Amino acid sequence: ELVDVIRMLAGIRQVEECRTFMIADVWGQDQDPHIDHISLKDLENRYKELNFLDLNKQSSSIGLCTRIVPTFSIVVYFNNAGGIRFPQSPMQEMIPGKRGR
Repeated sequence: ELVDVIRMLAGIRQVEECRTFMIADVWGQDQDPHIDHISLKDLENRYKELNFLDLNKQSSSIGLCTRIVPTFSIVVYFNNAGGIRFPQSPMQEMIPGKRGR
């Protein structure tokens, strides 16, 4: 299963079963720096309990305290098109997409 492989490669401990997986094709220069904000209400609808989530360790979206930014995100490329750039990072170069990276 893809979640198991990502968990193993990232060296993370799964504390709650993954119930949602998102695949997106995002392109263009004007991307929100955090494309992975999530609504606390949406999480409440997906999980029976949110006790696995420590809100003291989460950042809230600017202007939207009901949306949080995950502690970390994992991006998996399925092709060699495009790339990713982190606008708030000192490194401004785009990291080219590479299938499987």
